[in-house]
Parts: sequence; structure tokens; C-alpha cells
Amino acid sequence: MNFILPSEYIDFINKNSLKDVSNIIYEKHHILPLSLGGLNNSENICYLTVYNHFLAHLLLAKLTNNSTCWGIVHMMIYTRNCSLNELDGLVYEEIRKKYREKVSICMKRLWKNKSYRQKRIDFMKNLWKDKDYRKNHNDKMQQYYNNPEYIKNLSLKSKENWKNEEYRKKISDSIKENWIKRREKYGKNGRKGGI
Repeated sequence: MNFILPSEYIDFINKNSLKDVSNIIYEKHHILPLSLGGLNNSENICYLTVYNHFLAHLLLAKLTNNSTCWGIVHMMIYTRNCSLNELDGLVYEEIRKKYREKVSICMKRLWKNKSYRQKRIDFMKNLWKDKDYRKNHNDKMQQYYNNPEYIKNLSLKSKENWKNEEYRKKISDSIKENWIKRREKYGKNGRKGGI
């Protein structure tokens, strides 16, 4: 894999690499991340403060908009309990948003693969055969949907959505489309068994 590192990122690394690590808390940083084909050798390793290590990965993700880079940033936040005092809320929100976008794109791409889709379907069917799993899942859903806070938030969100004309049209079109499909499948009244 030939991954080109942006010059701004290289400048950041050169400016912030620690020469003396004897009296400081530091982390080892792979200049080209291992997940992008980087090697675990001295030419590809530098030492950064913990915070600059995070910033280096964040900068690389922003400059390249690469899903692997965003994944690394996301992982660093969750596995290292990154202090949100050091991390601006808007930056954190942007990271989460970018990560979700990239995961969504990857999953859509994967879902187009017939073999992957079938494996996921088979996996879920087998999982659903397990009575304990079904009961546990059902209990969690009941607990979730019976939560008064959830019901209140859902109601507020629905009322807010309904004020949007585009949303109302989308819902209306979807209902009409489903009704047409049901009538084609089950006959004039759109019900299974014709009742």
C-alpha cells in the first residue's frame, strides 16, 4: 500500500518529536501507522507527548479523511479514556461524526457483497435460535421501550419531525408505496389471505 503522508503532518511530527525522553511521559508513535502498511522500525518511530500523539493521529485523519485514520483516533479516545478537558467538545463531536460516516460507507460497501450479506443473515438466524439470547434481547427491549424518558423524547422528536413538510411527504410516500406493494402481492384489500 502506497500511502502518501501529507507535508503538514510530517512538519507536525518533526516539530514535536521528543529528542530526550528521560524525564517526560511519552508515547511511541508510528509515523506511518502499522494499519496503513508502516513498519515497526526506527525509521518509522518517533516519540511524542501523550497529547501530541493524539493530535498527530487527529491531524492525519483530518488531512487524509481516511477511514483507518479516523478509526485509530476513535480507538484512542475510547481505549485510553482521553480526557475531555484536553479535548474540545466540537473536536470530539467531529471525530465521532467522521468515524460514523466512514463506518457507514464501509458497511454499505460490505452489504453489497452477496457472500458477506449471506454470512450475516446466517449468523443472525443462528443467534436468534438461541432461546436465552431471544429472552435477553426481549427483556432489554422491553426495559428500553418502557422507559418514561425514552417515550417522552420519542414523542418530542416525532412532533418536531412532523413540523417538517419534507419529512411528512417522505412518510406519506413511503406508506403509499408499501400499500401499492401489498395490493400487488395480496390483492385488492392488501391483506394476507384476502380478509
